[in-house]
Amino acid sequence: MKERIALLTLICLTLTLLAACTSQKAPQTDTTAPAVPNGLTAQAGDTQVSLSWTANSETDFKRYIIYQGTSNSNLSSIANTNESKFTVTGLTNGQSYFFALEAEDETGNISAKTAPVSATPQASTEDTLPPSLISSSPVNGAADVALNANLSFTFSEAMNQATTEAALSFSPTVACSFSWNGAGDKLTCNPDSDLAAATTYSVSISTGAQDLASNPLEAQALSFSTGSTSLANCTFNSSTFNSCLFGN
Repeated sequence: MKERIALLTLICLTLTLLAACTSQKAPQTDTTAPAVPNGLTAQAGDTQVSLSWTANSETDFKRYIIYQGTSNSNLSSIANTNESKFTVTGLTNGQSYFFALEAEDETGNISAKTAPVSATPQASTEDTLPPSLISSSPVNGAADVALNANLSFTFSEAMNQATTEAALSFSPTVACSFSWNGAGDKLTCNPDSDLAAATTYSVSISTGAQDLASNPLEAQALSFSTGSTSLANCTFNSSTFNSCLFGN
């Protein structure tokens, strides 16, 4: 009898434990997808497109899946990132491309795709090449320059006339009336009065001289020396001929 009571007690305890275990709820699986990424934009560059968007705020966010195609109905996954920007490189200039995003969480739930955005890469047309001084008159180091000479400077491309004139200076000072050729790449200084005789002039063009795209000229330093006498002021006769020509 005691054995039967013990057996019944054991059975009851076993059933009680089973009931308690089965009454506990099994862990629920996360099936909620992240929100669709917002604010996707595409900025075209030279053989590339820069994508940016607003970051998702889910605490279990894992990554973004980036899609690309040459039509908005045929997109393929090309990359993953956990940042809110991405640059797609190696593209063909002149070809339109479409892009979309998905967001994925740690469980593997994936959002719907964003609406596609498009951009067309183009070759860069921005002028970033600095100008250069290709010649001057008088040339650097010239001697016996005429006192009534004009001073000219030729550049590799059209220049910003205002900044170039302001960047030009002489020592001793030369007051100039400026003029430019039709191409805008040659500046001429017509001195308001004759240059001083037997004088060495230093010429400086600072980096303030710019081309039309605001690229600065490398600083230039030149010099020239004038002759001892202005032939224009000579009276040619037997007594002054040698001094006018040769300064003696």
